[in-house]
Formats: sequence, structure tokens, C-alpha cells
Amino acid sequence: MSYKPVHIGQKIKALREANGDSQADFARKLGLNRGTIAKMEGGDQRVYWDIMVDIATICDVSLDDLAGKKSGVNSNPNIVTAPAAQYGK
Repeated sequence: MSYKPVHIGQKIKALREANGDSQADFARKLGLNRGTIAKMEGGDQRVYWDIMVDIATICDVSLDDLAGKKSGVNSNPNIVTAPAAQYGK
């Protein structure tokens, strides 16, 4: 397995946009306010474990995907992966 650190805020933004959500819509799903989402995406707000779990659930990705951890040598944590359901989850 390889691991490259990824700015979690960039990953959250990419997943949110891939889901077609505005910051306000995404915040509503998470029970947060839009400003908190903007701060998380910008790296100005710490993303706590429970929020990461909720984001992974809403976006149908694993926590490894959210954190940028992939198996294989040619992994690119900046690419948003397809939902896990496509792989027989």
C-alpha cells in the first residue's frame, strides 16, 4: 500500500462537488453550517473523526479514500474514486 498525504479539505471539496452539492446543501446533510464547510475545505477548520465518518458515508467512499490512502504503486490521492457500490460493496 502506498500513502501520500492529501489536504483533506481539497478531498472534501472534490467529493462534495462530485455529489453535486453546494456548501450549504452539504452542510445541511452533515448538520453543520456553510461557514464550517468553507473553513474545512480551505484548511482553516480541523475535521474531526465523527465528521469524517459522516462525509465518507454521505459520499459513499471509504475513510481510506477520504484520507487519500490507496493500494497499488500508481495511486493518486487527488483523484476522486467511483462510489464503492460499483465494486460490489
